[in-house]
Amino acid sequence: MRQATKTPYGSRGWNVRILTSDKIKRTSGLLKSIFDDVGAGAAVTVETVSPVIEEITQSLDVDPSVLINMTRMKTKDEATFLHSLAVSALMIRLARHLKIDKFLVPVLGMGGLLHDIGKIGTPIEILTKTGALTDAEMEIIRLHPERGHHMLSRGKGMPEIVLDVCLHHHERLDGKGYPSGLRDGEISLYARMAAICDVYDALTARPYKKPWTASEAISWMLDTKGVFDRDVLREFIDGVIRA
Repeated sequence: MRQATKTPYGSRGWNVRILTSDKIKRTSGLLKSIFDDVGAGAAVTVETVSPVIEEITQSLDVDPSVLINMTRMKTKDEATFLHSLAVSALMIRLARHLKIDKFLVPVLGMGGLLHDIGKIGTPIEILTKTGALTDAEMEIIRLHPERGHHMLSRGKGMPEIVLDVCLHHHERLDGKGYPSGLRDGEISLYARMAAICDVYDALTARPYKKPWTASEAISWMLDTKGVFDRDVLREFIDGVIRA
């Protein structure tokens, strides 16, 4: 019997990576177009964002890990869009693992996709700065949840969950987050999920600093007190990172 020729990933794995790479390029381009329109004053609507969520969901259905791994190959120019795609994918995977209502899963994916939309217009020098931000720069960064919430509120029929994730993904359990200083039970499950997905991707895939390994990021997140919901973080580790 003739032995099949092996590829580095196996034929299916290689095809999956080509397929997902094409999807990432297409989806990132679509998201960039949406963000450009928002920067020019257009409102974000569910209808404009839904095709991106569908692409992400289809990629995850083919292989849950490949899309997220491939978004690690960021350049500075792509960072904003690929971070948004990665957080969306992580939110969808975490929501599925937590067995959240299937009709809410794409909504949570949309929340992840749009969580940082308020950074549109922020100077790129601040977003990609490798050193510590000055107090003035940090004040500018801290404006993005409220700016994003305002942008999304203008869109017709934007789900409350998406607005909540955008506004509250930087809240922390100890009350030291922003913009509202919410504590513990004041922060929704969805915002707690977003906080974990956002920070994990930021630590492991930043193009302007040396990224951490998954193990380094998870160890730091577990050691950091009063920031992340420990139960949700453990579910994230077991159901998304180790799955």
